[in-house]
Amino acid sequence: SVSSGTISVSAVEIGGSNEIVCLKFEGVGLDKKDFFGKSDPYFELGRENPDGTFATIFRSETIECTLNPRWNVLEIGSKRLCQNHPDQNILFSCYDYDDDGSHDFIGHFTTTLSELRERRRSEWELINPKKQRKKKNYQNSGVIRVIECRVEKTYTFLDYIMGGLQLNCTIAVDFTGSNGDPQYPRSLHFIGAPEGNQYQQAWLAIGNIIQDYDSDKLFPAFGFGGALPPHGQVSF
Repeated sequence: SVSSGTISVSAVEIGGSNEIVCLKFEGVGLDKKDFFGKSDPYFELGRENPDGTFATIFRSETIECTLNPRWNVLEIGSKRLCQNHPDQNILFSCYDYDDDGSHDFIGHFTTTLSELRERRRSEWELINPKKQRKKKNYQNSGVIRVIECRVEKTYTFLDYIMGGLQLNCTIAVDFTGSNGDPQYPRSLHFIGAPEGNQYQQAWLAIGNIIQDYDSDKLFPAFGFGGALPPHGQVSF
């Protein structure tokens, strides 16, 4: 008989938030993992699941041949980082990159967005549990420092509308000959189609939405490229 595996899917309801978290980390004195060099460190961030496990949500760039890396600033939504719960655990794991994919684990620690944001600590020790169990005098596998941590609010279209934003729509129609003879159905200016020509369809699609955010609901309309009577002067 052929055995089959299982896939477990879990869902978590996340409240609304428009905050972006900006973080910048540096490492100091990381463990040397490469035989002919130092280490090529990168880190991953994990968000805690309800069952206590961690789901990887971010992976940094790799800094080659150093034990004191300084990674680029990362920007990540609060929803993705901690499900908008500042006291939810975040797992920071550091690895030494290997081309064959067998990346060497350096160490990890847990923290929270509240702890990072309020700067309750200046640095965190990377702990490798396997080395910690084997070596009596083991202290850490390096130190991680937070150089920058700020939380910025990003505003949605609805936020601007609730703040009193008004939209105004102005329409300009191309009357040049490139649109075709308006007497023919294939022309963009053809009048008589039950559904309207393409210009009319566009006006209705946009206008029906924008009118609710326009105080006077009046849309100025202009035309260009047409031949004006009585002398046929082209207007641009």
